[in-house]
Amino acid sequence: MKKLFLFDIDHVLVHPPSYGANHTLEEAGLDVSWTSSFFLAYYDDCQRGNIDLVEVLTPYLKTCGWTKSTKEFLNEWFSYEYHLDEELLTYIQTLREQGFSCVINSDQEKYRKHYILEKMNFSNLFDAFYFSCDVGYLKQDEKRFEIVYDDIVKQFGRVEKDEIFFVDDQQKNVDVAKKFGIDAVVYKSNEKTIKEIERRIKI
Repeated sequence: MKKLFLFDIDHVLVHPPSYGANHTLEEAGLDVSWTSSFFLAYYDDCQRGNIDLVEVLTPYLKTCGWTKSTKEFLNEWFSYEYHLDEELLTYIQTLREQGFSCVINSDQEKYRKHYILEKMNFSNLFDAFYFSCDVGYLKQDEKRFEIVYDDIVKQFGRVEKDEIFFVDDQQKNVDVAKKFGIDAVVYKSNEKTIKEIERRIKI
């Protein structure tokens, strides 16, 4: 039987219709052609907590013609992506009521992390949180799972690696988790995810 469930956020618990940064620029009638190279150059380090998104993004927004503040841009971006999976979140609360610990394991930079915790109310929906901007590693790095696992044991008591079940939307992250020894699957749908969880509860 599993003791603890780890969940990614984007495309598992939150399903945005499209990428909010580009949508916000398009709504303002501004050029979006620079965003791919910008995020390729900076975003991983923002998510690792090495650099501040506002600091590196502000010059680009000014150049493309954004007239509001960078934090207003982030708020519009994050608000557009505010599409919670209420069905899965409700199910997770039933797991918690049964005594199972449900934990977030997500790659986020610090501003979206705070938005998720406060505006999306995740701070009240889960038992612990591991964000890349705090841990310092992305989920594609096995060191991330070493740090998360060590802290889980400190917080929740002795939990074996194979007593943890992780749901993520990317195969590469699932592969790293499995290599470390954590049970994991790629999210396909709520129905399949809930069936996978229920099966592991009964084992």
